[in-house]
Amino acid sequence: MSLPHFAPRESGVSIVFDVPAAEVRAVGGRVAAAGFEVQEYYRGPQIQRPGGAAPGMVRLRAQRPLADFSGAEQDRAVADFDALGVDCERVGTDVWTAG
Repeated sequence: MSLPHFAPRESGVSIVFDVPAAEVRAVGGRVAAAGFEVQEYYRGPQIQRPGGAAPGMVRLRAQRPLADFSGAEQDRAVADFDALGVDCERVGTDVWTAG
């Protein structure tokens, strides 16, 4: 009996941050130009949910896939984000592995 071939899902790093609502487009564009996929963390009525972004702020997620999922590669992705110097409040950083 042979097992089916499964392609692993990608691994990556995700940085969650809040930006002023008026800056979403500009900040999102800068972060995307640095090689991150950018998306709103919450949408619709969840935007101002408890534990979410403060009024007037929007929570965004910047994700970057990783090639070898080493600690050094994760650190480089976070350093690349920090080097952008965007006006934001970092909420957290998360990583995931292929599997």
